[in-house]
Amino acid sequence: IGDTGTIHFAVKYPDSDMVYESEGVVQRWLSDQEQPDLFGGLGIAMYVPEVPPVVSEVVVGSPAEEIGLRSGDKVLRADGLTMTLWMDWVEYVRARPQQPIELEYLRGGEILRAVIVPERITDDSGETFGRVGVRVALPEMPPEMVRSFSRGPLEALGASFVRTGELTVFTLKSIQKMVMGLISPKNLSGPITIAKVASASAKSGLGSYISFLALLSVSLGVLNLLPIPVLDGGHLLFYAVELLAGRPVPEKIQSLGYQLGLFMVLGIMMLALYNDFSRL
Repeated sequence: IGDTGTIHFAVKYPDSDMVYESEGVVQRWLSDQEQPDLFGGLGIAMYVPEVPPVVSEVVVGSPAEEIGLRSGDKVLRADGLTMTLWMDWVEYVRARPQQPIELEYLRGGEILRAVIVPERITDDSGETFGRVGVRVALPEMPPEMVRSFSRGPLEALGASFVRTGELTVFTLKSIQKMVMGLISPKNLSGPITIAKVASASAKSGLGSYISFLALLSVSLGVLNLLPIPVLDGGHLLFYAVELLAGRPVPEKIQSLGYQLGLFMVLGIMMLALYNDFSRL
């Protein structure tokens, strides 16, 4: 993200071992995006399984709850138009904030009818859309699209060191790009977003949750070692100066450094919290 140059990628044909390589030229790629779509930014549409319009969960206090929708209900038609897939229903609702929709849905073999009015939602970018407050249960991925692999203890240990190095470089590059303005500061997240991502990764499985914890731990470790007073990296900086100069850094300079460092850390924390609350 934020790079300028050529991106190379390889694509494998389905049901074949044939692989072809392609490339694309980018300029400050997705640098202004708060939630970058990596593949969409390259013009690639990822595979999405066909999801039937069956409700799995109803949000409390939502328009869907008000008309009595329940888990297991299947949306049949909206204003007489057949809803074949879940995305058909989602797109129809999003385009009609605060507009009555005549809904037909199936429950236990019986067709029921109701009028639902999507609530009006405005996101951070100012876009307005409709929402009724229902969620869908995603189907399992086809077996041919699932890959599983395992490593022995020694191989896993070596891979863990490699992965830690990759995460460290990734964190440092992300900090550099944010300082240079190549990544939007809106991507900075605080404890609320971290908790949401942790919850989502835990629901995805133990492997996803552990991977998220590893990324979080490495990122916090790298941030803690930055040469900013009040952080461990700041203490190491003072020790390095003392080692090279042969005498401690004057207390006044240390005190000023701690004040500036504290101001910087608090500023970053406030920005992260602001971004968190703006996403609620």
